[in-house]
Amino acid sequence: MGGRKVLRTEYDFKGSNRDDRSIYYHREDGTVEQRIGGDRAWRNNNPGNIRWKDGAKYPWNYAERHGAVGIDGDDFAIFPDWETGLRAKKELLLTENYRSLSLSEAMKRWASDKKDNPEDYARFLASRAGVSTETKIEDLSPAQLEAVFDAIGQREGARPGKTVEHGKDANPSEHLQQDQLNDVTDQEEEDIYLAFGPSP
Repeated sequence: MGGRKVLRTEYDFKGSNRDDRSIYYHREDGTVEQRIGGDRAWRNNNPGNIRWKDGAKYPWNYAERHGAVGIDGDDFAIFPDWETGLRAKKELLLTENYRSLSLSEAMKRWASDKKDNPEDYARFLASRAGVSTETKIEDLSPAQLEAVFDAIGQREGARPGKTVEHGKDANPSEHLQQDQLNDVTDQEEEDIYLAFGPSP
């Protein structure tokens, strides 16, 4: 699909309601896809809700090396399409950071945010795969591993919102870039540059 490649993304998190949040996908042909509302996993094409950088959870620069093209306002990676995000999720569980861990141990790393419950997460995955929470990821059969992948997708959510297509002459996110770059710290500057590209 010539010209449909996503070159960069931008986010608009001005509203406190998640249904007002937008991700803009800027394509090579000049068109822009805007995703409004829905679950973060859907907006970001990120079915594993993988963060842009988190050395405790992922190999260094994992998201970027696996195709992420941007970052949202909460430090979650944005992938150019669902297939790329899905592949990144699957491959992450098979890295050295996770494959030798039990489901219980893995979810303490994967779901370490305060709002998550790693023990409940591990039980959910184990029940879907028909195994114990102490089963190591490397010991799962291909079918069990697929069941775990699917269960992570269910747990992370993928409720769709609204998609709006903007033509080549539109610039729906023109107001965003400089405002966001003005707000970042020096430590964040490099990551924002990688996500947005140079400011105009």
